[in-house]
Amino acid sequence: MTVPRIAILGISLESNRFARPCQRRNFEDYALLYGEDILTSDIVRYWTGTKGGDGFLGEMDRLRDWTPVPVMVVDGQSSGPLDHETYLEFRQSLKERLAKEYPVDGVYIIAHGAGLTTQGHDMDGDYFAAVREVVGDEVPIVATLDLHGNLTPEMIKACDVVIAQRTNPHMDSPQRAEEAARCLNLLLKGEKFYQAAQRVPLLTPQVSQLTATNEPYGQLMQAADEQ
Repeated sequence: MTVPRIAILGISLESNRFARPCQRRNFEDYALLYGEDILTSDIVRYWTGTKGGDGFLGEMDRLRDWTPVPVMVVDGQSSGPLDHETYLEFRQSLKERLAKEYPVDGVYIIAHGAGLTTQGHDMDGDYFAAVREVVGDEVPIVATLDLHGNLTPEMIKACDVVIAQRTNPHMDSPQRAEEAARCLNLLLKGEKFYQAAQRVPLLTPQVSQLTATNEPYGQLMQAADEQ
């Protein structure tokens, strides 16, 4: 049986449209990782977990034999829109590095989901589409997002599964990454997923988004889980 090769990659940024533009140095100061350094980084471990432990790596180990293919993970944390030329540099590097590792049997994208550039409103959807362009239509792609990501049609179109955090404060990253691993494993077995999205005409302030059971949003989440 062929052991699947799973690419691990992402360009992560949470953008405030009214903040000063984000530069390459923001990523250099936090996370600008390539190849095997991704698998040993404490920053990326927030999502990937460890082989044989928690998160995406650990759950994939429990599910099947597989080979991780760490490509490129860059993270600028929270800042303004990313300088567009810097974004184009990142996107091109990501495409070239992924193409060099091709063929792969699946892709795991680590994203925030609320990235902007100085010339674009949907950074994540744009580079998700670039990843899809490299691997083709048949390779499954699963992405994980921050709870405060902005899901777009382009993101949905490029991916087979998109999974967002459920807790605020963000405590469930390993669990969501494990969920991503389980979904990817099913896709590798030939199962199909169908996606749908409904934009709700509601914007809640940050202070009302706590998901503890005694908070309004937490009560709403609990009611949804009980359905």
